Amino acid sequence: MVSAVLLSLDLLLLFAAAAEAGIGVSFPFFQEPSDLDIQNRHRRCLQSCHPRMPLPRCPTGCICHPLASNHEIGMCFNPRLQLPQGWDPPLKSSPMSPVTRSPSAWRRYRNLFAQ
Repeated sequence: MVSAVLLSLDLLLLFAAAAEAGIGVSFPFFQEPSDLDIQNRHRRCLQSCHPRMPLPRCPTGCICHPLASNHEIGMCFNPRLQLPQGWDPPLKSSPMSPVTRSPSAWRRYRNLFAQ
């Protein structure tokens, strides 16, 4: 019993000395996940997309997130997982609508070929 207590105290002192010396001793459950770990969790969804397009280009259950520095570039991510650094939440603005011509533009177009 006494030896078990002494062993645990020795281990505690060893970890304290290592932490004080700056040696990287840490427990996995105290570490923040790295961007590589986060992207690895998103691997089912990882696919490039255009955040402003009306048609979804992501796999089922995934959402297109814009790049923080350029909202014209996007990547599909799982909405239930933490986003990697450098990516913004999905855009809340309305997506681009397809170009539709006005009635007068249609008449001009028809008149070009009616002759």
